[in-house]
Amino acid sequence: MLLRRTPSGCPGVIGALSLNGCFMLDPEPPHLGFRVTEGRVEVLIPRCPGESLTGVRGADVTRKRRELFDAAAPISPAAAAGRVVVLGTSASGGPGWVPEDFAERTVHEEAPVLPRLLEVGYRSALADASGVADTANAAAEVRAPDQYWTRKGPRTAEQIDRQFRCNRQARRKEKGPGR
Repeated sequence: MLLRRTPSGCPGVIGALSLNGCFMLDPEPPHLGFRVTEGRVEVLIPRCPGESLTGVRGADVTRKRRELFDAAAPISPAAAAGRVVVLGTSASGGPGWVPEDFAERTVHEEAPVLPRLLEVGYRSALADASGVADTANAAAEVRAPDQYWTRKGPRTAEQIDRQFRCNRQARRKEKGPGR
């Protein structure tokens, strides 16, 4: 059974009612944030409070799908929290792309240059989802320090996380009643 994160913040069964009493309100997957700078891709993966990533995967989907990397067991709090940095490995001896701060990392296929269309997927205890970045657009459009490229245009980290109802509710609790 494939679970897919819905904007309501609940994992759902594709094409059916979701689990945990939540209804799949929008079949569109969440928007991951991407920032591309000199040999690195920063990926912001939205998640609910307390949810940790268990792994990520990457593929070049520019033409025919090519699996690039797979990683599991995040070793930094940032990676577990959905802030993933993917680096070009050519500086360390081989052409390819691999995420930082994961204990288990595998490069499946060499890619000496950053793919035009990079798909990054994630796994957590609650869901499995992915997003695709046009890396040329992501490199050109993102200007502010806390801004990421998404399919819906530039967004801040807070805007990306607020896609899930669980984060909107958490923000209201922080602000207090009536705000």
